[in-house]
Amino acid sequence: MNDQPPEQQLEYIIEAILTKTIRVLQILIPLIARFSSQHPTAFLVLTCAILVFILLRIIRNMVTIVRRTLFLGVLVFVVLLYVRGFDTVVLYDLPFLYKLVLQDENLETIIRKWSTYLSHSSIRHSRTIYSICRHKAMEVWNQLISALNS
Repeated sequence: MNDQPPEQQLEYIIEAILTKTIRVLQILIPLIARFSSQHPTAFLVLTCAILVFILLRIIRNMVTIVRRTLFLGVLVFVVLLYVRGFDTVVLYDLPFLYKLVLQDENLETIIRKWSTYLSHSSIRHSRTIYSICRHKAMEVWNQLISALNS
């Protein structure tokens, strides 16, 4: 076991990584400079290919983030439609969200205000859903009891 505290161990690891990185860069930079002066066309082609590859990876990652965000938005919209009903979502919830977005506030404030609105306006619907679920559970329980008795 090492008797050093974790902070010193971490410091040693970071120092070793930085030392190795600096040594590698000290070797690579002169090699790259010499290669670019001896073969300028090949250097430009390789540099452009690497830059295009990096750019395509960044664009692909951005598209993935946008797709996942849109999927999450559609999923939240479907859940809202199911829980609150089409009329309530389209006529009240979405216009309120649109009005919040147009107020030029930050995203955290918009989410907080909209979730507060949904929680205050969903009390009646939550009680209705709870009573329906309780009624259905009682029906299933009574059917189970009657099936066991027969």
